[in-house]
Amino acid sequence: MAVDVVIRQGGLFKKEISIQDIVAEDLKYGIMDGAFRLVPDQVGDYTVVYDSGHLCRGMEISFEKKDINLRLPLPNSQYDIRLFYGVIQRICQLCKVQYFYREDEKIRADDLETIKSCVNMDITASIGALKSIEEDIGNDKYKCMTVCGVINPVDIGKKEISQISGDLNRFGELMNRLQSMDIYYAAPRFYQMKDGKILGAYALTADVPSVIPLIPRTGMMVSEDIKVDVWNVSLVISEEEIHIVLYDDLIRFIGEREHYDADNILITLSADEMKELAAKHGVEKHC
Repeated sequence: MAVDVVIRQGGLFKKEISIQDIVAEDLKYGIMDGAFRLVPDQVGDYTVVYDSGHLCRGMEISFEKKDINLRLPLPNSQYDIRLFYGVIQRICQLCKVQYFYREDEKIRADDLETIKSCVNMDITASIGALKSIEEDIGNDKYKCMTVCGVINPVDIGKKEISQISGDLNRFGELMNRLQSMDIYYAAPRFYQMKDGKILGAYALTADVPSVIPLIPRTGMMVSEDIKVDVWNVSLVISEEEIHIVLYDDLIRFIGEREHYDADNILITLSADEMKELAAKHGVEKHC
């Protein structure tokens, strides 16, 4: 669910603007990697623009010939919704364009009343989307639902729903709190072993707070046809010292776990803990 906006430059000549022009001094930008984690300060076919002081879902900007395309994912925070239209007005000023097109509706960039109405519509749609998520999870249709944030994905489950309670401000606060944490959001890599089986591998570094799933998964960008036969974890103590354990042995070893979101936990292993785990459950490389 998203809102699409197009800013069209007329005439034979268009003003060349860049993401750097758009973000100016107050906003940040980056691209998403294959695990939907932000790679900051990079520009791609689709570039994410956001305010680092309000981390929710931001917006996506792309360029196509004379057109500048913007997409606002919903649900989103009230702050990001208002920011979206502020960025649209900024681009219109940079390009000296009077109009933009929201879902094919032509809107004047200086028509504050119509823009206010657009903001209210997106807020209402976001609240409706939150209520739909709440119903689906409350009815056990889904265990959780993944919301792609500007920094990393967030899995919304019953605990998160109880914290949000259908309130868009609370949704924004939850997304900002989780994405503001100084953590490493782990994602797996996949390898084919000599016997043809598929290995899924995570990596943890000593003393680095890391978010990992309770149950390892391939992720949204990997084909559902891929079936992982073995899951393991590389325990990185230094460049010279790396141990490998099975994922299930890691989960059993850490015992009590700190909740991050519906599907993920937050852990920090010291070098000594990694050595202890490796001494008990270390395995040889599978590839």
